[in-house]
Amino acid sequence: MKRRVIFSAVILLLPGVVFGAETLSRNLHFGMYHDRDVMALQDFLRSKGYLSLPSTGNYLSGTIQAVKKFQAAHGIAPIGGYFGPESRRVANEMIAAQRAVSVPQQRIILPAGGAGNIHLPSESSVRGGATTSPHKGKIFFEGVQSGGEAQDERISLGNRTDTEKISVTGFSITTEHGQNYGIPLGFALPGFTATPLDAIILRPHDHVVISTGKQSKNTNFRENLCTGYFDEIAPFSPGLSHRCPSPDTRTLHNLSDRCVQALNNIGSCRTGPLPEFIDPTRPECADYIAQNLNYAGCVANYKSRSDFYSDQWLVWMQRAIPFFNKRFDTVTLRDPQGRVVDEYTYNNY
Repeated sequence: MKRRVIFSAVILLLPGVVFGAETLSRNLHFGMYHDRDVMALQDFLRSKGYLSLPSTGNYLSGTIQAVKKFQAAHGIAPIGGYFGPESRRVANEMIAAQRAVSVPQQRIILPAGGAGNIHLPSESSVRGGATTSPHKGKIFFEGVQSGGEAQDERISLGNRTDTEKISVTGFSITTEHGQNYGIPLGFALPGFTATPLDAIILRPHDHVVISTGKQSKNTNFRENLCTGYFDEIAPFSPGLSHRCPSPDTRTLHNLSDRCVQALNNIGSCRTGPLPEFIDPTRPECADYIAQNLNYAGCVANYKSRSDFYSDQWLVWMQRAIPFFNKRFDTVTLRDPQGRVVDEYTYNNY
């Protein structure tokens, strides 16, 4: 049955991230803070075994020692910890080689239509002639938000069952005006280079919000307590939830009062105070921040919590142009066999 509604706002209840290895395009040096390129360098160094600390964007003693190890291993002179042109050349060659191996492997496991355009079987060709999916009444449209620009458009799907876990990877979304999109794989636990892509499985009462527009990291993931750190290095629309637990400074007896005061003033899912708030004579403050106030440290500290994983996945179509008709449309959700799961009609007149 079609539901005819006037939709005013999509339901948003609040996503590893495997950020692909980035080309290193700048010279980097000791003393840089909260720098996206430093974070990319740290990701690279850790993936090659030169760095054990999490990526913070701060170029301090741990990073300079890792750069020295990298330089020594590849015959780069001088071995001083300055990440200059020769270090960048060698690192970028290694990144390019890694991409050549890993990218085709990811493309193989993406479902048909993972990039957005798919060919659906006709209803008459579905096995046995059945056109209604067994998932009908279980997975449903919570809302569709159409808009003038791709970045303003959203689809929200939900699992209304109390007991079933249902994968929506391979489901397709089609419009009356001929647009179609296949729901791809994502990362149940984003942010770690060895993590494989997962099917997007909606647990009972879980949701997936699919945005039409682009997202610079080109990744889809389930949100968790720590994913709010991601928007320090890249913009996200819709915005990420900031639920990162705050440090319990009552137990940090080895830190100075100045450090504790700075920690108490840090916003949720942020990597720490500016360097002027850190006493250079007390390195334990900077060490605590490097180990804990970042995504990797947050995951290590809180992954065992029962509320670590959110009830929401985030997916981006990566389109530059709108998916929906701005004024009216009927949107159909189909399972991988082309059978109808749900329909949603909106009218913005």
